[in-house]
Amino acid sequence: MSQQQEPSNPSSPKANEQHVTPEKLSRIFESALDIVSADREAKRQAMATTAVFVSLSDQKMAFLIELADRRVAIAVPAIRRQTANALQYAINRLGRENVAVIMDCDENVFRLGYGDIESLKILRTAGCVVRQSSGLRVGALICDDQAWVFAPTALYVQAESQSDETPNAVSLRASDVEQIVSRMVPGELPSDEGELFPDEERPEIVYPGVEIGHKEIPNQVFEQTLTALEQAPPVAFDVARQVRVFEPYIQYVEISLHGCAIQSASAAVLGRLRRRRPAALPGVRAGRERWRRRRRWVGVQF
Repeated sequence: MSQQQEPSNPSSPKANEQHVTPEKLSRIFESALDIVSADREAKRQAMATTAVFVSLSDQKMAFLIELADRRVAIAVPAIRRQTANALQYAINRLGRENVAVIMDCDENVFRLGYGDIESLKILRTAGCVVRQSSGLRVGALICDDQAWVFAPTALYVQAESQSDETPNAVSLRASDVEQIVSRMVPGELPSDEGELFPDEERPEIVYPGVEIGHKEIPNQVFEQTLTALEQAPPVAFDVARQVRVFEPYIQYVEISLHGCAIQSASAAVLGRLRRRRPAALPGVRAGRERWRRRRRWVGVQF
């Protein structure tokens, strides 16, 4: 007995798989790339400004890093989560050799709120070479041919500004970008895909060399900082800022005493008295008060 063959359903997954061709997949992929490129160009035009004094926050730095097409270099005391995620994405997108990061891995930097240790862990896990610059308290960000120098915000002191009406950064000219890059990034970083910044993009002048971030953050320094912050975590910065409001109302007075001494004396109760029942002792209440006064007596001798 012959078995009838069920008619194929055009909407079934198997039928759809048969109609997907490599050419169709290629067209879909090209369309997605065009959409992404158009979106990036729209964001780049939206960020284009002729203002010199601007605001540079964690959110805005992450946005600028995501728009970079060729290179990213940043030097800050520490970074926060959004910037760390954007740098991690840039490493995957541009290559590790095209991303340079310089920080100060010191526990006081994180206690002041310049950044958090978890963001540094994200970069190290992503394979980023984070270099150490002790005492760094100024920020510089380079994305392609744009650069900004800014004052990083310590969250222990104040909240981060998001508006250009309260600027903390200065936009630099294109001619200044390569000069800053040369002070931050070694002239030649050997890799399979080329140098970090090709020679054809540099002006024909000789720079003195790298001035900050000469060495990578040692593992021992990172572990010591991480252990110190785990044992004594930083205070919540929003709470610390609220407490600082009352500091003008707190007065500290220094007191010194001359020609006198403060002493204390104590007397131990005999064991045989402690073993007896209080009811068996004559004048138990009066004796108890006398012992209390003698044990708690504090006098000042001149």
